[in-house]
Amino acid sequence: MGAEQSSPAVNFEVGAYKVEEGNESYFQMGPDTLKISMELHKEARDTLCGKVRETAEDYVTNSFLFFEGAKDKRFHDTDQNCGVFRQESYFNWMFGVKEPGMSGIINCDTGESTLFIPRLPASYAVWNGAIKTPAWFTRRYQLDECYYTDQITTVLQDKNCGTLYLMEGMNRFSYVSTTAPTFEGISNFSVDKTTLYPLAVAGRVIKTEKELEVIRYVTRISSEGHKKVMLSAGRV
Repeated sequence: MGAEQSSPAVNFEVGAYKVEEGNESYFQMGPDTLKISMELHKEARDTLCGKVRETAEDYVTNSFLFFEGAKDKRFHDTDQNCGVFRQESYFNWMFGVKEPGMSGIINCDTGESTLFIPRLPASYAVWNGAIKTPAWFTRRYQLDECYYTDQITTVLQDKNCGTLYLMEGMNRFSYVSTTAPTFEGISNFSVDKTTLYPLAVAGRVIKTEKELEVIRYVTRISSEGHKKVMLSAGRV
């Protein structure tokens, strides 16, 4: 499914994910706006896995890519968040997941995607509503599996992980470095910190047709808005 316009909806949640009758999930910013299929992220995962298999030295089968999402930032010692949460860009590119505190792995050979979510206390529901289950996340984001973040080591061991590829490198424009993520038990695995980052950076430069469709849509809407502002200014 490509990105396409929908019919207007009532009481639409801005920035919402929907699941159609055919069990296909998509992201949409409002009624009569573009539908962005989760296939966009699956295509990105498959392409990056292929690049790693082709490029990595001494590649071994059953290796995994590991991505860590952004975390909520608190305002000093309070329970309030600092501003609006923004997902880590590479994690969003791979999984499309908008919630904080997540991690994910991708099987380099099969493209199988696994999300890891925080294990929230029951008290969370008192203030923030129902706690979403792993099954909810797999359906919403069209992923293969979902576990809790305290199960990362166990899941990787059960999958007989070959090499674990981590993101580490420096942005050549901002000169800000990305430090490889870590988790309890990571020392049990063979880790590669040099292969993934440059391939991911290069991969985001070359857009797929689904990504180009989103860019064209956003550009058109932005241009239309700019024209309306200029026309209104001219009448003042």
